[in-house]
Amino acid sequence: MNVAENENASTESFANYLSRNYVLQKGYHPGAVPEARALLDAADIVLTRADGMSFQIVCLVDREANPQSRFLLEKDALLGIGAACSKYVGTVNGTKLPVSIRVIEIANEAPAEEDIARLKLLRSGPKPFSKAPRVAISSWLLNTAENSIWTNVPFKGIFAGRHELQKLMKEPRKSVIEPPEDPALSDEPRRPVLTYALLAVIAAIFACELLFPVEPSDGYLDPGVHTLAALGALDRNSVFEQGEWWRLFSAPFLHGGFLHVLFNGFALFLAGMILERVIGHAWFAAIFAVSAVCGSLISLSINPANVVSVGASGAIMGLFAATLVAAHRFPAGSQMRTAMQMGSLQVLIPSMLPLWGAVSGQRVDFGAHLGGALGGAAMGFFLLAVWPAHNVLPSFRRLAILIGAAGFAAAGFALVAIAKDFQANSLQEALIPAAELGTDDELKARSQDYVAHYPNDPRSHLFHAMSLLERGNREGARQALYAALAKKKIIKTFFKPDFEARLRTVLALELNAEGRIAEAKKVAGPACEIDSTYRHTLSTLNLCP
Repeated sequence: MNVAENENASTESFANYLSRNYVLQKGYHPGAVPEARALLDAADIVLTRADGMSFQIVCLVDREANPQSRFLLEKDALLGIGAACSKYVGTVNGTKLPVSIRVIEIANEAPAEEDIARLKLLRSGPKPFSKAPRVAISSWLLNTAENSIWTNVPFKGIFAGRHELQKLMKEPRKSVIEPPEDPALSDEPRRPVLTYALLAVIAAIFACELLFPVEPSDGYLDPGVHTLAALGALDRNSVFEQGEWWRLFSAPFLHGGFLHVLFNGFALFLAGMILERVIGHAWFAAIFAVSAVCGSLISLSINPANVVSVGASGAIMGLFAATLVAAHRFPAGSQMRTAMQMGSLQVLIPSMLPLWGAVSGQRVDFGAHLGGALGGAAMGFFLLAVWPAHNVLPSFRRLAILIGAAGFAAAGFALVAIAKDFQANSLQEALIPAAELGTDDELKARSQDYVAHYPNDPRSHLFHAMSLLERGNREGARQALYAALAKKKIIKTFFKPDFEARLRTVLALELNAEGRIAEAKKVAGPACEIDSTYRHTLSTLNLCP
């Protein structure tokens, strides 16, 4: 830049300079649509950006050039203009996006109190769930003499571009503002082969849930909870008490029913069609793996200990969050950026609402949704930081391959662990067949046979303990009850919490009767956490903590 250009840039009013930045850097166009022509008389410069989904208007009042200029339209007039312009915005999940109108007055002196009072009224946020046109109005006062900003936007406009405005005010002005460099794109569209592979794997695993149940189905094409647990569902007790960390990787591939897998499969297909084509297979795999684990971790930290969680929704939310962030690689207002942002919002917004629960009656794991979205967003920001404009794909592809391979290797380890566990603890081999069960007297009479033929069924040891107690053999009964409690995996997989509470209650009562109070309280502890008659019984003897 030569000396003359420097002088021209420095003498240009900041309103004109800001206008050039909006046009060249952000995709705005000078002027207003017919419905907003009233703004042309109220402001010195009017800029409009419309991309088919969002619609934004910026009104600049140049008080540096004309100190007497003021924006005098009132809030109701702006609301009317915004309502008239609502036909230019798109919809997300049936709700119209808001029209944005931003008023910026620029002066080279401190704002007067009457100016702040006047502009403070120009504030309106879109009302959620309102059928009326949604209009977002904000106002700003820029003092170029002190490089200071006043705004009526919450948090002093920190999340609405305040830092960017301050940067433009403080830095030396450029006579030539270069538009953002168009990112490099592949000449040949990439097929989302990894997306197709994931869909095939998820469909195959769901078929296994239906073909290898360990209990009757909860409904048509809906695997039971015990089946899901046996196949690698996520719950706090299994991970923290039994050390089955691999469930963090297996649970995202399981689903609780046909509608669950159908909805998640469709969402995964949409994410892959957008994101995998843009960032490539390696980074897509890495984001899926990281988002799945983040979803599992937040699910564990938020959900109660007895909640069993399954589903790829955490990983899928991460893919859409990464898409939303990665869209900023493309220029503002570009078709690609709009498609990526709107496609992501179509899924991310309802994912935080109980829509799935309303349809299926099943509990929505918002912890997995939140964790996956946070993980995916973090990965998206990392991609932007390591993605040069001249590169077709993000950098550090080897790192992406390493992350993705580690995630899928852990899922493979989980598959091996599940296969071993499932074979060892199958219903046919481990449990007493229903046809062989009878009355309490019959169960106690045959208890030794049960222990011999079904040693992994904790009921065998419970029946044997009851038989021994009737014969006065307290020591043998205690050993049988401890043997029953040792079948933790079987109890967790096939029985309701009340069964373990019954075992612990019987054993705790025996220990208490012998004066072994500390040991009795230790045994009774987990049973006291279950809201049942057993808790009441133990509490009356002061055995609950």
